[in-house]
Amino acid sequence: MAPDAPGPPSAEEMLAAFPVAKLNKLEELISNPRWVIPVLPGAELEVLLDAATALAREGLDRRSEPCQRFYREGLLVREDLRSCKGRIVYRGGVPQISKPETARDLSAPRRSPSPRS
Repeated sequence: MAPDAPGPPSAEEMLAAFPVAKLNKLEELISNPRWVIPVLPGAELEVLLDAATALAREGLDRRSEPCQRFYREGLLVREDLRSCKGRIVYRGGVPQISKPETARDLSAPRRSPSPRS
């Protein structure tokens, strides 16, 4: 007889699986005076966004203190970053930020210009 396939993770398993080590690293990067926030696949920000999204889909994000901490401290654009200009940072020949913009511009949704009549 074949063993039963594992079911979906329980709420407790999902809450315990939140990547706290990645959150701690992201907070360390943000608090560094010469901050660099990696936005590459698999980096802290992407992993934390995926984990927070998975918890939110199940309605568990409010029960997770680390997830709430990520919302408060990891996603909040701090006042000192609002006027900070981006710069091109190349790692392995790939630009991480392609042009200077303010942090507010980076977080604002892009809209196409409306046609004028």
